[in-house]
Amino acid sequence: MNIKPILEWNIIGKSKKLLTVSLITILLSITIIGIRGFNLGVDFSGGLLMKAYFEEELEITSLRDSLAGIGFEGAMIQIDQRDPTHVMIRISEDVKPELLLETLETDIGAIDRESLSIERIGPVIGAELRRNALLTIVFALIIILLYTAIRFKPKHGIAAVYALIHDISLSLGIVSLFQIQLNTPTVAALLTITAYSLQDSIVILDRLRENLKFFRDKMSFADLANKSVTESWTRSFFTSISTLTAVTILTVFTGAVLRDFTTILLAGLFAGTFSSIYIVIPLLVKIEGKKDQVMRWDELGRQQLVEGVVSKRKSQKEKKSDNGVKQTPNEVNQEAQTASRKKKKKGSSSRRR
Repeated sequence: MNIKPILEWNIIGKSKKLLTVSLITILLSITIIGIRGFNLGVDFSGGLLMKAYFEEELEITSLRDSLAGIGFEGAMIQIDQRDPTHVMIRISEDVKPELLLETLETDIGAIDRESLSIERIGPVIGAELRRNALLTIVFALIIILLYTAIRFKPKHGIAAVYALIHDISLSLGIVSLFQIQLNTPTVAALLTITAYSLQDSIVILDRLRENLKFFRDKMSFADLANKSVTESWTRSFFTSISTLTAVTILTVFTGAVLRDFTTILLAGLFAGTFSSIYIVIPLLVKIEGKKDQVMRWDELGRQQLVEGVVSKRKSQKEKKSDNGVKQTPNEVNQEAQTASRKKKKKGSSSRRR
């Protein structure tokens, strides 16, 4: 299989296909959300929040089995790592506290009634939390748009925000498809995805800005955009691989409490890696004028560019190897003798004159 060097890739030439895939992904996510909706957690829908101390240390599996026996498989359970007898349970459904306490004391053990705390979160508070979460995400997108517009250009900000909308919509589509509970940690995961994707996009936009300074008169904007993406591709790929590896390990080996959070992160990181490389710059080229959308460099030109870079690297390596070669004592003596012979010949020729 003959794989071309990265600098020869024509990513901008496939802009229409890439942007079409992005648009289909967004529409598909919206369709899934419209059909299946969200599995709202206790933070957004209201429910019961219980904090209790048991006489013995707790295990999350036994607590989850006990709650599943009365129909609350989706309850959020958090055991205090510093005090394993302390637990916080969130249930988004309507439940009688007496039934919950009786079940837990029968299956797990006695509960300290003096430190017991049971709160009900009403639908009004849940609606307010939903509104605040939505405003947080919208406010973050506006700040990002202003930041990229000031640091680069307004067009760059539009492309970066569209990529973030792509990432968030895909993540929310995954949440809706698998009915992952939507709560405050979910919003934190979405904001984490936003920050990660933006950082990757800014690196590529910054490379484009540098190339515009030096090659604007030699190459069209589309060629410069393709050059910037291919030069940044390796860095973005390996950064994403290292991050995805860590998040995948967390998703596989952590418990149910963190699994929803890491699953959303995993989907968002995939989307963010794709959008920062294959959406931001191609969309920016489409926003530019028609003249700037034309790629003047053909495949031969990109190949010559790669060959020039490779030959330059080879020459640098050869210079380093030549400078680093150590001579033996015999070779040093031979060079000294030849140098002295040349001096004698020059002296005899000058006397004859």
